[in-house]
Amino acid sequence: MPPWTWHISDVPVAVIRIGHQKYVLGNVRIDQGRLPEAFDLHQSALACWRNTLGEEHHKTGDAWHKMGWHFARLCRWKDAKSVPSINPSMFSIHGS
Repeated sequence: MPPWTWHISDVPVAVIRIGHQKYVLGNVRIDQGRLPEAFDLHQSALACWRNTLGEEHHKTGDAWHKMGWHFARLCRWKDAKSVPSINPSMFSIHGS
Protein backbone atom coordinates (compact mmCIF):
# COMPACT_ATOMS: atom_id res chain seq x y z
CA MET A 1 0.00 0.00 0.00
CA PRO A 2 1.50 3.40 -0.94
CA PRO A 3 2.28 5.70 2.03
CA TRP A 4 -0.22 8.35 0.92
CA THR A 5 -3.04 5.85 1.40
CA TRP A 6 -2.15 4.84 4.97
CA HIS A 7 -4.72 5.78 7.57
CA ILE A 8 -4.56 6.65 11.25
CA SER A 9 -7.98 6.18 12.81
CA ASP A 10 -9.57 6.53 9.36
CA VAL A 11 -7.69 9.78 8.70
CA PRO A 12 -5.55 9.83 5.55
CA VAL A 13 -1.89 10.31 6.47
CA ALA A 14 -1.56 12.73 3.54
CA VAL A 15 -3.90 15.15 5.35
CA ILE A 16 -1.81 14.94 8.51
CA ARG A 17 1.35 15.52 6.48
CA ILE A 18 -0.12 18.65 4.92
CA GLY A 19 -0.58 20.06 8.43
CA HIS A 20 3.01 19.15 9.27
CA GLN A 21 4.34 20.79 6.09
CA LYS A 22 2.42 23.98 6.84
CA TYR A 23 3.69 24.01 10.43
CA VAL A 24 7.33 23.56 9.38
CA LEU A 25 7.05 26.13 6.58
CA GLY A 26 5.52 28.54 9.10
CA ASN A 27 8.63 28.12 11.25
CA VAL A 28 10.82 28.81 8.21
CA ARG A 29 8.81 31.97 7.51
CA ILE A 30 9.44 33.12 11.10
CA ASP A 31 13.18 32.68 10.53
CA GLN A 32 12.86 34.69 7.30
CA GLY A 33 10.99 37.48 9.08
CA ARG A 34 7.84 36.83 7.04
CA LEU A 35 5.60 36.83 10.09
CA PRO A 36 2.16 37.36 8.47
CA GLU A 37 2.76 34.31 6.26
CA ALA A 38 3.95 32.33 9.29
CA PHE A 39 0.77 33.22 11.17
CA ASP A 40 -1.43 32.05 8.29
CA LEU A 41 0.50 28.79 7.89
CA HIS A 42 0.42 27.99 11.60
CA GLN A 43 -3.29 28.81 11.77
CA SER A 44 -3.91 26.47 8.84
CA ALA A 45 -1.84 23.69 10.44
CA LEU A 46 -3.86 24.06 13.64
CA ALA A 47 -7.14 23.77 11.74
CA CYS A 48 -5.87 20.72 9.88
CA TRP A 49 -4.75 18.91 13.03
CA ARG A 50 -7.83 19.85 15.06
CA ASN A 51 -10.05 18.43 12.33
CA THR A 52 -8.02 15.27 11.72
CA LEU A 53 -6.23 14.40 14.96
CA GLY A 54 -8.45 16.08 17.53
CA GLU A 55 -7.80 18.34 20.50
CA GLU A 56 -5.91 15.77 22.58
CA HIS A 57 -3.14 15.05 20.08
CA HIS A 58 0.34 16.42 20.74
CA LYS A 59 0.60 17.99 17.28
CA THR A 60 -2.56 19.98 18.00
CA GLY A 61 -0.98 21.06 21.29
CA ASP A 62 2.15 22.17 19.42
CA ALA A 63 0.07 24.22 17.00
CA TRP A 64 -1.90 25.85 19.83
CA HIS A 65 1.39 26.75 21.51
CA LYS A 66 2.64 28.38 18.29
CA MET A 67 -0.61 30.32 17.89
CA GLY A 68 -0.23 31.57 21.46
CA TRP A 69 3.26 32.77 20.50
CA HIS A 70 1.83 34.63 17.50
CA PHE A 71 -0.96 36.20 19.55
CA ALA A 72 1.54 37.40 22.17
CA ARG A 73 3.82 38.76 19.44
CA LEU A 74 0.89 40.71 18.01
CA CYS A 75 -0.22 41.91 21.48
CA ARG A 76 -3.53 40.14 20.97
CA TRP A 77 -3.79 39.35 24.65
CA LYS A 78 -7.44 38.32 24.63
CA ASP A 79 -6.72 35.77 21.89
CA ALA A 80 -3.56 34.61 23.68
CA LYS A 81 -5.54 33.97 26.86
CA SER A 82 -8.12 31.97 24.91
CA VAL A 83 -5.52 29.40 23.79
CA PRO A 84 -6.41 26.16 25.57
CA SER A 85 -4.15 25.01 28.36
CA ILE A 86 -1.87 22.24 27.23
CA ASN A 87 -2.82 18.92 28.76
CA PRO A 88 0.43 17.16 29.81
CA SER A 89 -1.08 13.82 28.82
CA MET A 90 -0.81 14.95 25.19
CA PHE A 91 2.92 14.45 25.43
CA SER A 92 3.01 11.20 27.37
CA ILE A 93 3.71 7.81 25.88
CA HIS A 94 0.49 5.83 25.93
CA GLY A 95 0.61 2.56 27.74
CA SER A 96 3.53 3.43 30.00
